[in-house]
Amino acid sequence: MLQLAEEIETPGAGRIKALSVVAGNPVLSAPNGQRLAAALDRLNFMVSLDIYCNETASHADVILPGLSVLEEGHYDVPFPQRSHRNQALYSPAVFAAPAGQPPGWQTRLRLVGILRGRPADRDIHALDDKLLADDLPTLAKGPERCTLLVHPVDAKRLGLIDGGLAQVQCGSATLQAPVVIRTAMMPGVVSLPHGWGHSPAGSRLQVAAQRPGANLNAVLDDSLIDPLSGNAVLSGVAVRVRPVAAVL
Repeated sequence: MLQLAEEIETPGAGRIKALSVVAGNPVLSAPNGQRLAAALDRLNFMVSLDIYCNETASHADVILPGLSVLEEGHYDVPFPQRSHRNQALYSPAVFAAPAGQPPGWQTRLRLVGILRGRPADRDIHALDDKLLADDLPTLAKGPERCTLLVHPVDAKRLGLIDGGLAQVQCGSATLQAPVVIRTAMMPGVVSLPHGWGHSPAGSRLQVAAQRPGANLNAVLDDSLIDPLSGNAVLSGVAVRVRPVAAVL
């Protein structure tokens, strides 16, 4: 995402001026999301195809409706590309799509036609506020899942207690997360789940906002790139962990 922000920010003939995002949330799911969020606001136009008004879609000029993963057939593309054996995995739809709601591929195909000057076969309406505000409450039930997993030996050494708050520091960036002590963790390693931090203004995720959690990517260095995949380094990063009481 560092490269995407640079391509938007850098003036010149090759500068990215428009963007289409399909079911993605790079503002939250990549390091230095604040820089990318600021870059998205400099685009001439942005369209988002999503079922949520998340932290990335909130910067779009137009949000188009999509189907949930259970309402649309799905063929895995990224993971087989990284597999050392040839494979294919297709998951058919579990539920019927709402009447009049086209699948994502049809919406994208119509957008391409519009860009080429061809008329759309029918109007495409943005999602209404109610649909944008919904989440699935079932997915948010149960115990707190955005927790810092720590081995008992490390917890004792660092002065961490189960259920207490810990500060995680990487460089000059910090975040706080509740501690869960587990013997299943390797000593010397802590784990914080990816995909949390639903608190920035502009997103309309009512259920997710009740448990926003800590955004791991907020403390990661976006200049660190995995040499094999070209992706940002999202794990195996050295951090400093302290109890919040000690920080205060």
